[in-house]
Amino acid sequence: MSRPEASSSTPPPKANTLIQDILSGSALRTTLAIVLGFFVGSLFMIFSNETVLSTLGYLFARPTDFLQAAGAVFASAAEAITRGALYNPNAADFATGIRPFTESLRLGAPLVAAGLGIALGFRVGLFNIGGTGQLMFGAVWAAWISFRLPLPIVLHLLVAMVVGILAAALWGAVAGFLKAK
Repeated sequence: MSRPEASSSTPPPKANTLIQDILSGSALRTTLAIVLGFFVGSLFMIFSNETVLSTLGYLFARPTDFLQAAGAVFASAAEAITRGALYNPNAADFATGIRPFTESLRLGAPLVAAGLGIALGFRVGLFNIGGTGQLMFGAVWAAWISFRLPLPIVLHLLVAMVVGILAAALWGAVAGFLKAK
């Protein structure tokens, strides 16, 4: 008797789908990186605290002391992160309370822009070690133009951003030209 042949329209089952999903740069990979980062950071905070370290001497006699101390460190860190980067509930008004979030955006936006620029180079197979220099060069020129030109606020912001981007691109073009030659 002959064996029935498998249909050619059904793909063969993938063996390591989870590992392939993690290694492919999917949303799962990003989520795992964030969770793992928080977990490792929490371990560093917990095991560098003097109160927690003092409870390790009698961990098996009274484990709840260790857990309470570790929980207090974690809660304190979570509150500090929230109050310092997202929202300060102790502020007098909403504008002051939301200030940590706006500062996080203000300080993080150039880093995100530089990261996206470097990621673009990686996507096309180039390695850019000058991303920090480009970021600084663009920031210097954006600051210079914003101090020199008296413009209305919205136009001022747009002109400073465009000049900063063009200056960073020009600085990156120097390395690109040298690589091409």
